[in-house]
Amino acid sequence: MTDLTRRSRCAAAGGAIIGLIATAMFLAWPRPAAAVPPALVGYDPAGQVRFDTPAEADAKRQELIQFIWPAGLPDTTPSVTTGIGAGVFSGHLSGVSASLVASVDRLDADVGGYDFHALSYLMTPTSPAARPRLALVHQGHQGGLGDGVSPTINHLLGEGFHVVAMQMPLVDWNTDSTVRLPGGSTVDIYYRSVSAHNDMFAKLTPPTLAGGSVFRFFLEPIVQNVNHFLAQNPGHQDITMIGLSGGGWTTHMAAAVDV
Repeated sequence: MTDLTRRSRCAAAGGAIIGLIATAMFLAWPRPAAAVPPALVGYDPAGQVRFDTPAEADAKRQELIQFIWPAGLPDTTPSVTTGIGAGVFSGHLSGVSASLVASVDRLDADVGGYDFHALSYLMTPTSPAARPRLALVHQGHQGGLGDGVSPTINHLLGEGFHVVAMQMPLVDWNTDSTVRLPGGSTVDIYYRSVSAHNDMFAKLTPPTLAGGSVFRFFLEPIVQNVNHFLAQNPGHQDITMIGLSGGGWTTHMAAAVDV
């Protein structure tokens, strides 16, 4: 439809009439009804999270935090390995322009109590902004820094942002697949992208772990990385997060619990 309309605007008068008629015929042509996914048959959206005021939004935020972290948002920070060598730009940070980066630190976030680790890379720009600014760029199930992720990182570095490059759990450089339960036993997660996440939700939801604890494996590394930035830059809270695909879902979830 869009193509026909665009062509009609570029045509002579007679051609424009024909183009518009063709567009009208196209719009009027009967189309098959889209099938409703089985999971949505009879679904009532009235049960979705709803609020009308800032106070109600804050209450829902606290309810979500308590569901995931009964003791509240963690104040922990990741372990830091400073001075990561230039070889990282041909490895995990492939596609990032080394000329835009003054230094790289590797952040190792241990999800509290579960001995489950997620790695991130914190890049300090060669020309930082006068006021420290952080951008967390979160890839999805694709892994690596493709699909526009590395150009986004390069742009942010060029604008003076400190940038943290992140992957989802069990994707790409995040290879830890063993969760230690509070009683000391362990759960092994099937390590293979989307299937791994399906396995996490199959094995780490009640009764194995209480409430929404499974979401900690996706969100706690973000919280720890933000805590690290704030500890290094007291009083500066200019923080942005960008995510692609599954990283976009993670970004929405992180924003929902951020205070």
